[in-house]
Amino acid sequence: MAKKRAIQNEPKPKRKIASEDLPRKTLEDALRVAQVIKNDYAGSLATWDDIAKSLGFSPTNPNNQYFLWAATSYGIIEKTDNSQFRLTEIGRKILAPTFDNEDREGKILAIGKPAILARFYSDYASSQLPSGEIFRNVLEQKYSIPNARLDECIQLILQNAKFAGLLEDLPDGKFRLRSGNAAVGIGTAELPPGEQKDEPTRVSALFSEIGVFRQVEKMVFVSYLEMPLCRNLRLLVTLNRSLILESKHPIAVIF
Repeated sequence: MAKKRAIQNEPKPKRKIASEDLPRKTLEDALRVAQVIKNDYAGSLATWDDIAKSLGFSPTNPNNQYFLWAATSYGIIEKTDNSQFRLTEIGRKILAPTFDNEDREGKILAIGKPAILARFYSDYASSQLPSGEIFRNVLEQKYSIPNARLDECIQLILQNAKFAGLLEDLPDGKFRLRSGNAAVGIGTAELPPGEQKDEPTRVSALFSEIGVFRQVEKMVFVSYLEMPLCRNLRLLVTLNRSLILESKHPIAVIF
């Protein structure tokens, strides 16, 4: 009986969240790593020692590695087989855009890479964000964020959304998550009062939206709906631009 009571009184193991699911640095901070690779190594290969030296960091300090891990989590750099790092297409979009608002597209894609952030931004798309203790409760109960990381997580969500142009200030001091379409200046998800959306008459009009995915019997359907982020599949289509899609299944487009 005493042994059973002792077991019950043992502290529960702390929940651990992988850096790839919830980085400890904001996207803006993580871009410092990508910027070094772009500027000092022409976007090619660099070791962590190389990057740390350029940033004035000690490469052996674990706290400094949070910048590297965050950059990888956001998908702005990637690790090669020989433990070197290079800039990704998302990183290139942010740091060296080739058309208007491509950097914003990259930022939205990047903050949607870590699983927990992607889920939160998807759940609250075009909605008012919780605040105060409610925000903490939501993160702890719905997203399983450990108590010790709640304040850090709130700041990460808000700062990333602001950096990507997704955060809208409300008159009461609260915040609303904007549509990703409005953030990159495409689509008509958010129009001024009194204006109505024109129905598309050409296929190219469909390709000016960030799409929503529905997976049905091994087919992925891209429907003409507006939503800024998708958790498991990622599609970005812009007028006269290429389709970016991560999927193992065939694609059927609904017009």
